[in-house]
Amino acid sequence: MLILSNVLSSSPLRTLLLAFIFATIQLFSTNLVHAESNPQLSVNSQPQDSTSQYRLAQSYELGTDVPKNIDDAFYWYSQSADSGNADAQFRLGEWYLAGTSVEQDNKLALEWFIKAALQGNKRAPSEVAKIYESSLSKDLLQPLDAAQLWYEAALKNNPDAEDGYNRVLEAQFNQQRAKQISSIEQLNDNVSAEANTNQPSTFPSALTSRDQATHSNLTSSDYMIGAVLAVLIAIVSISATLVISRKRQGLKSGELNQQQQTLEAQLSAKDFTIKQQKRQLQTIYNELKKQKNNKGQNALQVACALFGYTPRSIPDQKSIKIRYKQLSKIYHPDGHGCDEEMKRLNNALKTILQNVTKP
Repeated sequence: MLILSNVLSSSPLRTLLLAFIFATIQLFSTNLVHAESNPQLSVNSQPQDSTSQYRLAQSYELGTDVPKNIDDAFYWYSQSADSGNADAQFRLGEWYLAGTSVEQDNKLALEWFIKAALQGNKRAPSEVAKIYESSLSKDLLQPLDAAQLWYEAALKNNPDAEDGYNRVLEAQFNQQRAKQISSIEQLNDNVSAEANTNQPSTFPSALTSRDQATHSNLTSSDYMIGAVLAVLIAIVSISATLVISRKRQGLKSGELNQQQQTLEAQLSAKDFTIKQQKRQLQTIYNELKKQKNNKGQNALQVACALFGYTPRSIPDQKSIKIRYKQLSKIYHPDGHGCDEEMKRLNNALKTILQNVTKP
């Protein structure tokens, strides 16, 4: 009290203290009036139950008592739907079916409509039937996807369903990973087959050259024999010596020509083989270069496989984070996983979030 009286006795300090008290009272009264005039925001700013979350999502969607914000509406619809609100699940199905502020996806729409139908929504079954009716040539839900939906529906009333749900998630991951490995092996097989088909045999061309050389040599030998016979008729003794010497020279010349043609054929075959090998090396180099360029895309494919997506069907960030929470129950060390699997899951989440298209 003595200190307070000394402070109040000083005119400048007393003025500052009174101004501070007045500003505090004014700020408090302003906030109180705002809270009283807008009780909806003060009560439901962070709703915890699914019904309040659904109502807040409607307010954001329609701009009732709050500024209209589609992103916040989608977030609260998702929170309410994950909490089991059938109306929110049905609304998300409508958004995905129409492509409202999200990428149009019949599969996700079908999943949300089925969940809403299982929760007792009366309009959802007809929407499920309409989607199946309009997608006769498409496989919207694989057996594992359908099993996942039914296990989710059974989680509330049957604790044993959680083990089945985790098995389905693991099977989905293994299935997607097997597809990725199969596509990579198929690519390698195609490259090897292409390299083998680009190696034609060089032996037929070499044999053809040899046959032509032999035929040419035989024709030349017949001509020489006729000339020798004509000379023998005219000159008997001297012609014999000349014929023998010329015949020897002709044989030597024929052998040299044959050897030269054989060497030329071998050189031609080797040159052709070298060209073929150059083309094969160029093909392999181009393929390796292509694989290097696709390294980033392969990383995205592996990350999507871990989450059960494909690069063409990546949902929005909020749906990805919801899937991440579900997978964390499987791969977390406290659950059925280990640190290495959790680390791989976190890296996959970063890769997908870097490539996701924000609404």
